[in-house]
Order: sequence, then C-alpha cells, then structure tokens
Amino acid sequence: APGTVISISMASIALRQLLSAVTDHEEDIK
Repeated sequence: APGTVISISMASIALRQLLSAVTDHEEDIK
C-alpha cells in the first residue's frame, strides 16, 4: 500500500536524522 511506503520512508529519514544528531553530539564531546 502507498501509505505503508510513505511511512517506511519517513521512518528511515527520521532514523537517519537521529543517527546524524547522535554522531554530531559525540563529536562535540571529543
């Protein structure tokens, strides 16, 4: 279903943003 594809793509984008935010935070700590 198209709605499922949109949900998955949005979830992957959110996950990617979360990962980049975490790595940026770790770099700031160093």
